Amino acid sequence: MSNNSNPPLPDPPLLSPTSATPTPNQVTEVSTPKPQISIRPATNSDIPTVRALFTAYSTWLSLDLSFQSYAEELASLPGKYAPDKGGGIWLAFPASSQPDPPSEQSISPPSVGNTAEPVDDGSGALIDTASPERAVGVVALRPLSKSEAELKRLYVLPSARGSGAGEALVVAALEYARSAGYRCVRLDTLPDMHGALRMYARLGFVRGERYYDSPLTETVWLRLDL
Repeated sequence: MSNNSNPPLPDPPLLSPTSATPTPNQVTEVSTPKPQISIRPATNSDIPTVRALFTAYSTWLSLDLSFQSYAEELASLPGKYAPDKGGGIWLAFPASSQPDPPSEQSISPPSVGNTAEPVDDGSGALIDTASPERAVGVVALRPLSKSEAELKRLYVLPSARGSGAGEALVVAALEYARSAGYRCVRLDTLPDMHGALRMYARLGFVRGERYYDSPLTETVWLRLDL
């Protein structure tokens, strides 16, 4: 289905085409107002940070995500987002203070019994930008089929909102999706997430069809043909 068959979101500004597509393990620099944001793929050593950011995301969302098997997802990270399954997880850092990327080239399933992670009440206190070497945002991508992927768990700490981190994360995931051969990326969001809806419109997303069973009747279904 082409984009022309779906009603567009309101007033999407035009974007300049990117000049190159990075490899999945390449750090992506995105120039934003302040601070500059750097994006890189998560590695095995980042799993506790990913889990803490996912937990902060679900707390902020204040929704029961059991219909998405969310507890199992947290326990089995990277799970369906693993690169060897066609997925990925990306983290955002303030570029001026990002530590050197870990030596691992990609994330893989955690070892049995490896449950160490920061304790997080959802406020982001243990992953706050007061410690600038820590990640300020996360996004994940998983395959739906050989040709379609789903964007999931986009979250930016409150202290980093307005920095461009959210859009930089989505752009990195979309660039990887293109390089991996996906022809469409889908996502779902909620109608009161106005900032996210404007961002998705800027990136070319349009209204799409429902692609899984959700008890949330107000869900907004979006798609981007690559």
